[in-house]
Amino acid sequence: MPDPYELAWRELEARWTEEAAHRRFIAFCAAQGALAEAGRRYRELRERDPARSEEAKRRLDAVLSAAMQSMELARTHKPPKPKRMHWVIVGMCAFLVIYGVLSILRARSQ
Repeated sequence: MPDPYELAWRELEARWTEEAAHRRFIAFCAAQGALAEAGRRYRELRERDPARSEEAKRRLDAVLSAAMQSMELARTHKPPKPKRMHWVIVGMCAFLVIYGVLSILRARSQ
């Protein structure tokens, strides 16, 4: 069984000048959860082929951008914790209300 990443990479190399081919390869790797594989292949090409080095560097940036986007989507957002100051203010308000009620009751009983 052939490596699907190798097949996708060969298809990309056959259409190297097409923008859509690069987007398809990066999208394929992202869908498989293998953006590291895409980055590795672009990095190897950048190091061994000076003619395509600049284009490979641009595509590495696109892979990094796709990785950052997938990390942002995977991140879980926790609800913010109530701040300590919030509870201090609630406690002070409760204290003042109770103190006020007790003061009124004490004044009426005299």
